[in-house]
Amino acid sequence: MLELLKGLLNITDTSKDTVLNHHLSKAKKSIQSYLCWSDEEFALNEAKFQTQIVDLAVYYYQNRNNAGVIQQSQGSRSQTFERGIPKEIIQSLPMPRVQIIG
Repeated sequence: MLELLKGLLNITDTSKDTVLNHHLSKAKKSIQSYLCWSDEEFALNEAKFQTQIVDLAVYYYQNRNNAGVIQQSQGSRSQTFERGIPKEIIQSLPMPRVQIIG
């Protein structure tokens, strides 16, 4: 997955591998949490979600300097950031499990 991520971001050297691996790990955990799957279940099915994991890692990497920012204005330009997993990635995932508490 790292090589695909580097290709999508046009990164050819290894200087950012640690940061990219961090974003891949964060993307995996975010998708696992969204689906409400156990570590074992997600590990068995992780290959099915390679595209979504890499896409989310790209999103995290490209927006790493905007953590916590919801909206930003600069002169006449305004930009709004999505919270959580972007809709286009969520739409490509299966429906999450419903957790019953109590």
